[in-house]
Amino acid sequence: MRKLTFMNCIQCNKLFRTRPSYVKAGNGKFCSRKCFRIYRISNREKINYACGSRRPMWKGNHVGYKCLHKWINRWYGKADKCDNPNCSHESKRFHWANKTGKYLRDINDWIKLCSSCHAKFDKINIGRSRDWHGRWF
Repeated sequence: MRKLTFMNCIQCNKLFRTRPSYVKAGNGKFCSRKCFRIYRISNREKINYACGSRRPMWKGNHVGYKCLHKWINRWYGKADKCDNPNCSHESKRFHWANKTGKYLRDINDWIKLCSSCHAKFDKINIGRSRDWHGRWF
């Protein structure tokens, strides 16, 4: 039989049973998931959620290609139109294209383009092109 200990819930002050190992690990503070959610929502200002530059693994402008695209999509949304004034394509796919090739966390360094305008833009402005497999080099 497991040894259980009694604790008071931080949210509702109800007496509940939990394992001593949970308490030792820093858990076992709430009687239910409902109490945990209520506590977390009501004390959001007190709980320091690390976001952006407050995260310990934050890389700033030294971020990788994939994570930077995820960051752009998360903060500025998916590209939904082509900002090229000369575009005459009826496209359903749009991309965030980098203007300078430096890949900074600056919205002024990015433009929304359809896939064909994006390929033309990269070839002309950045000097990138594809090999016969379709890979960038």
